[in-house]
Amino acid sequence: MITLDIAQVGHEVGVNILASLIFIGFQFLFIWLWIVHNRRKIKSVLRIKPKRRSDVIKMDACYANSGRFDEEEGSYLSYPCEYVAVGKMESFLKNNWKNVDLDSKMGPINVNDANNINPDRHLLLVGGPFHNLKTGYILGMVKEYSNVPFYFDTFEGEDATLFFTGRSKSNPTPYKPTKNAAGKYTKDYGVIINIKNPYNPEKRLIAVLGCRTFGVLSAMTFLTEHSKDLLKALKAIDGKIPNDYGIIVKNGNDGENLNDSYEVVEAFEMPPVLKDSLQTKHLKNLEVKNI
Repeated sequence: MITLDIAQVGHEVGVNILASLIFIGFQFLFIWLWIVHNRRKIKSVLRIKPKRRSDVIKMDACYANSGRFDEEEGSYLSYPCEYVAVGKMESFLKNNWKNVDLDSKMGPINVNDANNINPDRHLLLVGGPFHNLKTGYILGMVKEYSNVPFYFDTFEGEDATLFFTGRSKSNPTPYKPTKNAAGKYTKDYGVIINIKNPYNPEKRLIAVLGCRTFGVLSAMTFLTEHSKDLLKALKAIDGKIPNDYGIIVKNGNDGENLNDSYEVVEAFEMPPVLKDSLQTKHLKNLEVKNI
């Protein structure tokens, strides 16, 4: 005859329940730590490090108008891809930081606007350097004055070509958009630059540009939606992620929409852009082209 010890059974059940709860608790703790780690990793792609969690992330975003005036609205139109790109950055910031103050400005196509910079805020430059001269002014990406390992150039009747000089200045690697038989663009290149703001080293300067506007949008999409892949590409440079970096991204599209496929063709550490070395004279005679 088997006699059940109610107290013993209750004790064993209680122990099993407690063990299960502890196991579930460790699982939740592991998941929470994993989420925190990944969020920190994703946030690190911008290299923005507020001193306190309550600090407001303040950023000015500058993108150029298209040069086309809307009579009904009484204002200039923006490039659609660049407008969307600014929105992607705003969403990225608000998804990862509690307090965000993003001031988006569509600037005129002139070099005089290049001096209107608030050094107390992070700076986002979208587009350029031909139709957003603020980008060209700050990064000095005209070939003769380049302080970065790439530059854009245009040829008569052709699109802007991106030249990477990181391996050889005398024989740079060209990256050029391509079209299909219908004349629609099927491949474009975008560039992401993230460096210390030359006007205030405690702030960041992020520039997102491209051969064409699809390149701009593809670069911003890669930055904000594929951060892990971007960090992986940067770590492959020399085993660690540089604080100041540049990425060149290739993306295919059907002439109207981006494909969700990106290829990092170049990843490099950026040299500093010093405030006292900024060039202006080379932009005064620069022909502005809407590309």
